[in-house]
Amino acid sequence: MDRKLIPVACTLSAVDAEAQAAEWTELVALARGVERVAGGAVLTFGPELGGRVRDLAAREAACCAFLSITTEQTGQGVTVEITAPDPAALSIIESLAGLSEP
Repeated sequence: MDRKLIPVACTLSAVDAEAQAAEWTELVALARGVERVAGGAVLTFGPELGGRVRDLAAREAACCAFLSITTEQTGQGVTVEITAPDPAALSIIESLAGLSEP
């Protein structure tokens, strides 16, 4: 059975999308690690950033339904995994995770 792909579209206004992208840039600068995974990226943060990571991840998931965003709190910190089944979303994921050229 084929999965229906959700259109690659954000529901934020251009101004709000730019502000949220800036939040990702600030957060990624604090990451302990960022790695590519099949269909996306995983970012690792210290435990002190758990609330901030979960908040931003939840807001991103709400405006970009085409992304699959999960967070996991561990004793060592928090991870956020951002993936999408549609290859067209990969450039967006790479941008959020700081993996693309500016």
